[in-house]
Parts: sequence; C-alpha cells; structure tokens
Amino acid sequence: ADEDSALEIVVAAAGLLEIHDGLTRQIQASFPITTVWPMAVAVGDVDADGALEAVVVDRDDLYVYGLESQELEAVKHGFGGFTLSLGQADDDPPLEIAVINGWLPGWVLDGGSLLVQWERTEGLGDSVAFGNLDADPHAELVTGWSGGEGLRAFDVESGSQLWKVPGVDVTALQVADVDGD
Repeated sequence: ADEDSALEIVVAAAGLLEIHDGLTRQIQASFPITTVWPMAVAVGDVDADGALEAVVVDRDDLYVYGLESQELEAVKHGFGGFTLSLGQADDDPPLEIAVINGWLPGWVLDGGSLLVQWERTEGLGDSVAFGNLDADPHAELVTGWSGGEGLRAFDVESGSQLWKVPGVDVTALQVADVDGD
C-alpha cells in the first residue's frame, strides 16, 4: 500500500479492517467489514489473482476482503473459527486456508473457490500453521492442542496425520527455519 520497505500491520477490529504502516504506525487504510467479532485475520494472495486479500474469521463465518479494493470478495457461511492460517499445500496456484475450532470440525479450503479440500470432523486443535516440514513442494498443516493433547502434523492432500507429539500443551505455534538450514 506504500513505497517504503517496511511491512504493514493489518488489524481486524469490531466492524473494521485497518492497515497501519509498519514504520510510521500511521493508518494507511481503514474500511468496514461485515463482522463485529473477528477472531483472526491472515493476509495473502489467496486466490492467486496477483492482489493481496485479508481473510477474516468470526465464530460463524469466513470473509475474504480485497486489500486494494477494500471490498468484500467472498463469504463462506458456516466456516468460522478460532483462528486460521494460509499456506501452499497442493499444486494449484491458490493458497489453502486452514480454519480451526478446537474439538469442533476444522477445514482446509481452496483459496480460489473456498471449496472444502479437507475436513477433520474431530477437530484440528487450538492453534495452526502451515509449513513445509519435509522439503517437498507442499506445506504440511501443523496443529497444536491445549490441555496436553499435543502437537500434530497433517498432509493436506491425503488428509492423513503424519505424526503426533503427545503431552505437549500448545496454546500458540509458528513454523519457521530458526537455525537457517
């Protein structure tokens, strides 16, 4: 949204999406959103159209907003959640959107069509991140469960659980190359 090298900060608030300059902290853009109770926001080119979108979830629904157009591009009713993550988990250009709800059903949606690519009816946990754990072309879905249920990794294309580390009480997680290899 600007010409400087600083990242922007996208904030979802009650009925509002704001874009703050990371360097000056000034609001660059602000526009209304449909939900007054956003639970999470993620930013990426989810539909592979060359423009960034903000994906917002509340407890009930998922919303996709164009950051340049400041318009609601899509709604997926009944696919709200606690949190979400974006990642490239298959061969098609759109990103995948993971939406999780603890023990309630969780989904991975195609970012272009918002169709369900994968659903886990027994839930996906309390925290989520995409990351390429095995250096193949696709990211895996990593989920964390509070209450000692552990850390899990899933292959999105097959829907299979790759592994589980029980006994870990996960309240937040992020996948990153922290040692630079």
